[in-house]
Amino acid sequence: MFRILRHACRTVCSAHFVKASQSQFASWKLVSRWISTSQVKFSDNSQDDLEESDEFKTIRDEAQTGALGTDHQVFVVQPFIKWGKKMKRNTTRDFMLAESKALVSSIQGWRVVDSTIISLLSFDKKSFFGKGNLELLKRQVRGDARVTAVFVSVDVLKLHQQKMLQDLFQVPVFDRYMIVIQIFKAHAKTREARLQIAIAELPYLWTRYRTIEDATNMNITKGFLDSKRMVLMEREQKLKKALNKLKGQREMMRNKKQRQKFPTVAVVGYTNCGKTTLIKALTDDDSLVPRNQLFATLDVTTHEGMLPNRLRILYVDTIGFISNIPTTLLEPFKVTLEDAMLADIIIHVVDVSNPDYLQQKQHVDETLQHLELEEKILEHVLVVGNKVDAVPPGERVTEEYDLLISATRGTGLAQLKEKVQDMILKATGRKNITMRVRSGGSEYQWLMKHTAVSNIREDDTSAEHLLLDVVMTDVIMNKFKHEFISSRKRG
Repeated sequence: MFRILRHACRTVCSAHFVKASQSQFASWKLVSRWISTSQVKFSDNSQDDLEESDEFKTIRDEAQTGALGTDHQVFVVQPFIKWGKKMKRNTTRDFMLAESKALVSSIQGWRVVDSTIISLLSFDKKSFFGKGNLELLKRQVRGDARVTAVFVSVDVLKLHQQKMLQDLFQVPVFDRYMIVIQIFKAHAKTREARLQIAIAELPYLWTRYRTIEDATNMNITKGFLDSKRMVLMEREQKLKKALNKLKGQREMMRNKKQRQKFPTVAVVGYTNCGKTTLIKALTDDDSLVPRNQLFATLDVTTHEGMLPNRLRILYVDTIGFISNIPTTLLEPFKVTLEDAMLADIIIHVVDVSNPDYLQQKQHVDETLQHLELEEKILEHVLVVGNKVDAVPPGERVTEEYDLLISATRGTGLAQLKEKVQDMILKATGRKNITMRVRSGGSEYQWLMKHTAVSNIREDDTSAEHLLLDVVMTDVIMNKFKHEFISSRKRG
């Protein structure tokens, strides 16, 4: 008879577990679907925020002084400081050139047809390059009929440098700011991303305008300059108003998410390190489509996952970082990066198959420091070396990481989930607790609804009771005590 009762108990509790889990999963789906949109929906009257006046388009075209919107065959020039304080010591000139070429190749319709590396003492010369290098570049560019544009891979060229080089080469000349903006525009999928890109473009245009304004040898009337200034000011005010609205809407979203108390994991890293691929592997989210492109992700999005203890969490996909661009270019994206930076823990993904991975890792570490994160978040950072399967034969990863993984092949992902689980429990104050409750009773139902139940097993001392391994915070435990223990005392 005892065996029959025990078998019946096992059958009932299993049915309850499946049914409760399905109910819990369904409610989670509704919440996560709402959160995972992560892009703020703009009201109808905001449709005009991104519209550009004809006067603004003229200013932008004059400032860029090159046809960004057309296909180009590009000659890439990689300058580098050969000694002194500004010399880069954590990378090489070849690695820098490889990244510059990748930037150009990220723009549809653009391709690299030739490249060169040039050493300089500084980037401050009026012509940027010395006379010898200028003459050499002139022969290379003008002697190659394929070349339709030149990319000088520095963060920002001064206006007089750009104009002088264009006059010499007789083709458009672009810097990193202009190239990255072009990539951003091509990859922006939402109005939110386009707003942030439009704001990121403004400091560049203001710099160009002030250069013209300060030039004493240019015969430009004050009225002409004033009209340009007014156009830029109106554009800036309109965009900043929309950005402030975005901040308010995001704050409301964050407050609601915090009330739901879902643990959150921000996934950050250098651009094209495999963040989206990793999140897809951890969540089995078919909506994610990883792309082998720089800045493939511009919108911060969230995706639900489950840890080994059945605790459901949110993974936050973020915009990738990159070196050698002005901070003003990424400044507007802080609005959406704040969502990630309020996470419980951070996974810093490093592409260890990239020859320049040490410099990339250092740049991301420095960027995280500049974001002014809370100290408790910086204490909960997992650094994982991704794409370990793509490390060339005979080479080894020279730096220690919390884990080496391959998101595409699944190598190390089980261990990563365990590490994420341990860190989440520590960061959020959650605990693994075994609860003894009556099978199918109100306590059992409450725990199935409000906690993550990782295991259910029989109680050898009582056929009427079950042992539930649950994950809960002290707050949830106190609610449980109030709901059942205190109420019994009052009764």
